[in-house]
Amino acid sequence: MTVDVLAHNHEGNAGSGLTGKHFNLLSSFALLSFMVIFTSGAISATFISDFLAKNLLARDAVDSQHFLQSIFNSKGNLNLSVAPPVDLNPVNPFDLNYIAAMPDVLRANFYTPERRVAWSTSRDLVGKRFGTNHELDRALRGQLVFKVQKLNEGIKAEHMQFGGNDYAVENYLPIWDRDHRRVIGVVEIYKSPTELFVTIEEAHRLVWTGAVLAGLLLYISLFWIVFRANRLIHHQHEKLVETETMAAVGEMASAVAHSIRNPLAAIRSSAELSLETSADAGTREIAEDVIAEADRLAQWVRELLIFSQPGAGNFQPMRLKAVLDECLTGFSRCMQRQGVQFDTELEALAEINGDVRLLAQMFNSLFANALEAMSEGGRLTVRGAHADEGRTVQISISDSGYGIPRERLDQIFEMRSTTKRGGLGIGMALVKRIADRHGAHITIISDIGKGTTVHLRFPTEARP
Repeated sequence: MTVDVLAHNHEGNAGSGLTGKHFNLLSSFALLSFMVIFTSGAISATFISDFLAKNLLARDAVDSQHFLQSIFNSKGNLNLSVAPPVDLNPVNPFDLNYIAAMPDVLRANFYTPERRVAWSTSRDLVGKRFGTNHELDRALRGQLVFKVQKLNEGIKAEHMQFGGNDYAVENYLPIWDRDHRRVIGVVEIYKSPTELFVTIEEAHRLVWTGAVLAGLLLYISLFWIVFRANRLIHHQHEKLVETETMAAVGEMASAVAHSIRNPLAAIRSSAELSLETSADAGTREIAEDVIAEADRLAQWVRELLIFSQPGAGNFQPMRLKAVLDECLTGFSRCMQRQGVQFDTELEALAEINGDVRLLAQMFNSLFANALEAMSEGGRLTVRGAHADEGRTVQISISDSGYGIPRERLDQIFEMRSTTKRGGLGIGMALVKRIADRHGAHITIISDIGKGTTVHLRFPTEARP
């Protein structure tokens, strides 16, 4: 079966005419939304994970500061004005060894308001004063300071005794007097809180995992919405192009019908008269060719007129077998001339609601395509049967022609293009349009060299 196949540029031309410049909504959204969603997600995850880490570290520092302050408040005031080296335990009941006994402590120092190390877990640091230390200055003003510090960075002189590449939390915890009026000292603690670090890492993983999953869910949801919207826009665009084309076809059909029909009828009548009166074989062959071409032109006119008509039709209960028999009878002479054999297997099919004129035009187009594909002979088979437990009537039209390339099957019902020389490109579009008017589903199966089969399924309770 030969068919009208898409080989057109009208869609692209119509699109460029309507929009000025081609814009691919789906690909643009896919790229930009991916960048925006995952960039914003990464920024949000970074801020949230940093916020959680800072709050966990702050909570740990506050707990340590409250612990030391409560011990001081229960033991009494310190008197650290003596010169180093100093032994605090006999002087004051506030035992600084409590600090060394705290979990995860790597080193602890106690600074006096004069910035001198009055006590330390490292005895070599007792009595020393170090250079600029902004964190200590802030703590002496009453601020609680904490940060994560890599111990081998060498930024501070007091780090010189640390080895390795481990990270530690550095806390500066101000100790107030009983009246909370002045800072009497600052406890500096280097801690390696393994459990806290594990908790922070777990929080980071949860935040980033949540951000990625939320980003993917949002991206997929939005992509699905835009994908559906893009399909709808594309479908509406095709409808718009089809409507514009239909308007042009309607105008052209009217002009063709009025301008060609009468001269065409005169030409055909003359050819028939010549065929009847002439005994010369050459003349008769020429007359037959003229009649065949006139019939083809008349078929084009009918296709144009039917294709341009609105959706309404004269729908009434009817049987497909009668329409098929009539159409096959009309093509019998052509099939005989081409050496095409045909078989029909049409059982008593249920009635459908249809327009006899439109259905005859549809079957005529399919038979004409099939015969054109079997110009050197072949077999045409028409079968009809009930399907879906009697809810539908299936008509199958098969030919043994040269078939249709598989890559063109998806475009087979597009209009304004054709593989036929001199074709108008609306034959199969007309078939699809008539099938849609009857609520029928049409599928085409074809392979090169193996022929083509058209399946039509009509609902037995179809309505116009």
